Amino acid sequence: MLELRTHWTDPATANVVAEGDIVDPPDEAQLHDKVCAAVRQHATEVLVDLTGVRLIGSAGLNALVRAHDEAECLGCGIAVVGATGVVRRAFEITSLTELFGMDER
Repeated sequence: MLELRTHWTDPATANVVAEGDIVDPPDEAQLHDKVCAAVRQHATEVLVDLTGVRLIGSAGLNALVRAHDEAECLGCGIAVVGATGVVRRAFEITSLTELFGMDER
C-alpha cells in the first residue's frame, strides 16, 4: 500500500514523501496527483522523497515523468531524493537520474 504525505520546508519548496510500493495504475495516479497538487499550490520546487519506497515500476516512473513535464510548464522543478537499491536502479536503467537531479544530490 502506498502512503503519501506533503510537507513544506518553506513557502516555495514542497516535500512529497512516499512509503510503500509504486507499481500499479492506482499508485501512479495517487503519486501524480500528490506531486501536481504541490505544483498547483505554487511550489517552485518539489522534492519527491523515495526513501521509504521498496519498489517502483513503470507506472511510478511514468507518474513522475508526467508530473515533471506538467511542472516544468509552470516553472516548477521536480527532484527525486532518497532513492536507493532497486528503486534507484529503475531510474538508472531508464536514464531518468539526470532528469530528476539524482546525480546532483
